[in-house]
Amino acid sequence: MAEAGREDRSWTNPSVRALTGDGDPITRVTEKAKSLVFRAVQDRWQGPPFDPFWLAQYCGISVVPRDDIPDARLVTQPKGKTVIEYNPNQPHARVRFSLAHEIGHTLFPDYPETTRNRTQLVQGRADDWQLELLCNLAAAEILMPSGPILGEFAGEVTLEKLMSLWKEYDVSPEAFLIRTAGVTNQPVSIFAAARSGDQAKSVYRLDYCIPAGSSSIKMPHGLLIQNDAVLKECTAIGFTTKVFEQSILGNYTRRNRC
Repeated sequence: MAEAGREDRSWTNPSVRALTGDGDPITRVTEKAKSLVFRAVQDRWQGPPFDPFWLAQYCGISVVPRDDIPDARLVTQPKGKTVIEYNPNQPHARVRFSLAHEIGHTLFPDYPETTRNRTQLVQGRADDWQLELLCNLAAAEILMPSGPILGEFAGEVTLEKLMSLWKEYDVSPEAFLIRTAGVTNQPVSIFAAARSGDQAKSVYRLDYCIPAGSSSIKMPHGLLIQNDAVLKECTAIGFTTKVFEQSILGNYTRRNRC
């Protein structure tokens, strides 16, 4: 998510410019992803969970497992055949997101011109992060369409509902929570923090905080959180706890949900 903070800079990547010209790339790629999802659902794509393998076939894209590549890539073969190659040894949720990410690449008109390698930006252009960021946004729309998620949050966003829906959508909890913050109109903020050291008494350091549009809770990157906070009770994926927490934001009082 560190790259997301750069989205206010000018868009220079040629693939991005080919898609939008002087328009807003985030709006354009989101519209195209939503349009693809709508057509697929009309043609009997069902979810959650929404299957990226089905969608790839629907788009005329072959999907081939290869354990000699690190993650996934989009390849255009002779005669214009499009193939997604992916490493089947990666975690299940990552495979699903990687496939959706590569489908996102096909939303850009110049995608056949070069092989798109997920996670291998070192060998590419300095501004390839722009393209990768937009493909991540497209992947989120593909696996977690805004329409169904918004329908689930007609009432209050509760921790119990979030954890139940995360499992239904078959994505990583981090991806689902970030997506929730992006689509809900409820005043919630999502944050991630990790211990700053290996000792049990080490403080936590905030990696990022993503507030929903209506949330006033915005915590700065690198914020240090004392180890007596409720965070210490969340020791594994899926572990939850709820408490009225005052220590994290000092003068702010809020409901802290981990």
